[in-house]
Amino acid sequence: MTPTSRQSFAIVLIVATWATLSAPFVHAADLIEPTVVSSSSGVLTETLTVEEYTYTTTTPSTFSFNTRGYFGSTETSTAGQTLSALKVGPTLKFKAGDRVDVLLQNNLESNTDSVVMNTYHTPGTTNLHTHGLHISANDPYDNVMLKVEPGNSHQYQYDVIADHAAGTHWYHAHVHGSTALQAGGGLVGVLIVEDAADEIPTEYQSLDEKVMMIQYTQFADVKTIASTAGMGESWTSLSTGITGGMAHFTTNGMYAPTIKIDQNEWTRLRMVFMALDKVVEFQLGSAAAGLGCEWKLLAKDGVYVAAAPRALSSVYMAPGNRADVLIRCTAVGTFTVDSVGGAQTHIATTTGALNFEVVASVSTATTLTNFNAKIPNYLATVNAYSGVATTETHSLLFAAAGGGGGGGGGGGGCNVNYDSQGAAAYTGVSLGNLAAGTVQKWSLQGSDKHPFHIHVNPYQLGTVTDATGDASSYFIAGDWHDVLFQPAGITISNVYFQTADYTGKVVAHCHFLNHEDKGCMAFWEITGTASLGISDLVASALTETTETTTTSSSDCGRTANIARALTLCVLATAFVM
Repeated sequence: MTPTSRQSFAIVLIVATWATLSAPFVHAADLIEPTVVSSSSGVLTETLTVEEYTYTTTTPSTFSFNTRGYFGSTETSTAGQTLSALKVGPTLKFKAGDRVDVLLQNNLESNTDSVVMNTYHTPGTTNLHTHGLHISANDPYDNVMLKVEPGNSHQYQYDVIADHAAGTHWYHAHVHGSTALQAGGGLVGVLIVEDAADEIPTEYQSLDEKVMMIQYTQFADVKTIASTAGMGESWTSLSTGITGGMAHFTTNGMYAPTIKIDQNEWTRLRMVFMALDKVVEFQLGSAAAGLGCEWKLLAKDGVYVAAAPRALSSVYMAPGNRADVLIRCTAVGTFTVDSVGGAQTHIATTTGALNFEVVASVSTATTLTNFNAKIPNYLATVNAYSGVATTETHSLLFAAAGGGGGGGGGGGGCNVNYDSQGAAAYTGVSLGNLAAGTVQKWSLQGSDKHPFHIHVNPYQLGTVTDATGDASSYFIAGDWHDVLFQPAGITISNVYFQTADYTGKVVAHCHFLNHEDKGCMAFWEITGTASLGISDLVASALTETTETTTTSSSDCGRTANIARALTLCVLATAFVM
């Protein structure tokens, strides 16, 4: 058979094969990623305007939610406009060593109330928190004590350190008293510190990526917060059609979008999760097994895991957690990622939280490299440290307050008990000093009910006890987090970090945002001289190990859908013969 006749035969066979398939898959709108703003020549410059708008939808029910969003310099920010999706701020992408200049313009309503500590208040006051960045908490950097009043603006200037690790992070409002209303209502965006050439293996840097701001928006609870007596809020409280405990998942502000991935090819999912006071346990839905789908863990909270990529069953995320996951399927079709784990506390369970479509493609044989990423000094292992620096030992307990650890718009929550000094709500006064250049060993209690988040320095997990017997546990000693919620069966008694690079305030709080606003928050002062890290904790270079893990275009026997597999094999062979 000549090449021409082979190609003609292939075309005829493809038409005949596809004619035998079932009706075409009818899916929701394809996932749209937020606007991207990238640094250029070492500088990123952007204006973020905080504006009120209305999210109106008819799916899964008809309602209108008045809320607030970040609008970038190239986006239309008209007060009170109606949008068919929640507005996610632009994705800010930059490199280690870059300068990031963000002008925050506050166009929110004027406040009519007064500040009462540990209550919901001042709905029009905002600011900007760069959640996950290893950055100073002093002006003009990540100072969450700063308040940008309605009609005002503030220039943030972030000098990202030259050895900052690559990773997925996010930004959101963080004024004590209005964080739940604003961030819980969708005032969020994604930050990405891009990989350096020597940070991870080359093939990972060329993978298709999906930036996914996953929100479980608790519309009814956020409206309840806005309607709190004395808050003086006149926007979200006027939302219509919101009843009961109304809440649903969105990805990049869209309800149930279709996330397309190519058959046989690994795709990197940069997932950020946000909710008011709910957590998720994501698992591949039942249809995924029939499509030969698998996923692996690359990074948590913006830090690559050791011996990446790691075998993965469940992805556990509390508000503020990030997970970088590789996913691949060997057959064409559709499947869901579900939020399961109904026995967990504060869980948001949903079938079809994320919806995927595997698109036909003809891949070639490739390899997936196991690796340990390049690690800077501030992420050097400290969970078994016995070197020259002092190790300071502290304890932190999230103690129940306001009738327990409940959630919802009505309150409940926790108080902070630091070093057994007694549980107390936030006072605006430092709880003590942490010496610069030390290793911090903190024992945690209560993080099985309240996610523990700390600013400035991420922390490393100590010993992990896993009563679930899951050999591919999501929580392993040595992992790094900046938000930790311990699911049932997992016990993590200690976390560790070094007070490297920066002095000044370091804030910690429950990352259920309504609990934070009600007083489950504290701060300390890192004192002494800022250094580049502890002398006997050193950076480490990238190391790699190669193994073959993907299929080739000729490996048709592993493809579940025979008709589609035959089509792909004919394509793969007809044009190379």
